[in-house]
Amino acid sequence: MRSSGRPWLGVLGWALFIVGMTTFFINAEALMNGDAVECDGSPMRPGQWCERVGGESLSYDEEKKNEARGELVG
Repeated sequence: MRSSGRPWLGVLGWALFIVGMTTFFINAEALMNGDAVECDGSPMRPGQWCERVGGESLSYDEEKKNEARGELVG
């Protein structure tokens, strides 16, 4: 039989569970890819160049360095 004195504890538990699962699934791609380098969502390999709108081009090494510094999002 459940104790009716603390129903907020069950609600808090479920809320924490939902927040934890949401956080995991948001970060799941980063966990699976590890240190993969991407250009506009497409994986890059050494020797490739990433061309962006506006004429900016970055090599694989430059892109990896930028991602390591956290300058790029996504």
